[in-house]
Amino acid sequence: MTSAASVGLDGFIRYGTNPGLEGAYIGDREAIAAQLRGDWSGLAVSRPVLGRVSKRWSVLVTRPLRDAGGRLQGVGSVVLDPVALGADLATQMPQPGRVAILRGLPDGTILARSREAEADLARTPAPEHPLILAARAAPAGTVEYRRARDLRPVLAAWRVPPGCRSSSPRCSMWMPNWPIYEAIRSPSSLAPGCWRPSASASP
Repeated sequence: MTSAASVGLDGFIRYGTNPGLEGAYIGDREAIAAQLRGDWSGLAVSRPVLGRVSKRWSVLVTRPLRDAGGRLQGVGSVVLDPVALGADLATQMPQPGRVAILRGLPDGTILARSREAEADLARTPAPEHPLILAARAAPAGTVEYRRARDLRPVLAAWRVPPGCRSSSPRCSMWMPNWPIYEAIRSPSSLAPGCWRPSASASP
């Protein structure tokens, strides 16, 4: 986490953990604007965004702030560093030929990656990717396919955390939780029983 903030109904930051945040206008950011419009009733995760000034990637996790009567009073937001998150994933899966990736459903947006993280954050979502199609249909499993760019075989395992299935309307643009999958380039080299979709993460 790099910062946290409370945003008013006018889109201005009322309170921020970092110096200089208070008074800044962020109501034009897609994730904040959607919460202020009331598009979502709970937690939402934005697509990675490259900072206009900092030139650093960030992922915004937001949720509506309501009073005792349920009326919207503002938006709470937390900024995550997807590059740092990818580096942490790399420590959990250091083996050559393996990669851990967090994707958003339903369009397959890459939220963090353990290798070549920054290049993939800008990649156009691939909603028809074989793994994304499989993840929409089942909460966990494995799938084999060939990478589009070089036709190399890949074995991927995934797990969708509870709370975000493709049948939920909350998953149509952002997702409240993140699935993670692990990929191996040469499935034929795997020993029986050495692969299982065991890793998962949530904000």
